[in-house]
Amino acid sequence: MMTEPQFKLSRVKGAPVSDDELLTDLKRVANSLGLKTVQQKKYGEVGTYDYKTVIRRFGSWNKGLIAAGLSISNEINISDEKLFENLLILWQHYGRQPRRSELAKVPSRMTLNLLSNA
Repeated sequence: MMTEPQFKLSRVKGAPVSDDELLTDLKRVANSLGLKTVQQKKYGEVGTYDYKTVIRRFGSWNKGLIAAGLSISNEINISDEKLFENLLILWQHYGRQPRRSELAKVPSRMTLNLLSNA
């Protein structure tokens, strides 16, 4: 006769986490938010791990995002070339000039915060 297990295994706070687990969780959070990127603050609210772990493991938040295949959430000094390339992608996608609200939606590679800093 099998009985219900008495103990449930769960991750111990502070236990090592693999790179793959971190990257998978970054992607999960981005997908659940419907975004191509995740800001540190938002990840801190809904992510499984501490955002500082991502920074320590990959050297910076942006390097962690890149490793996960996500867009950079905060980039400074974006070149005009990158801005126009993103605009062209959106223009081709919509078949018209993109609206402001569409600048941060897929297939855009940038967020409104990022664009407002450019």
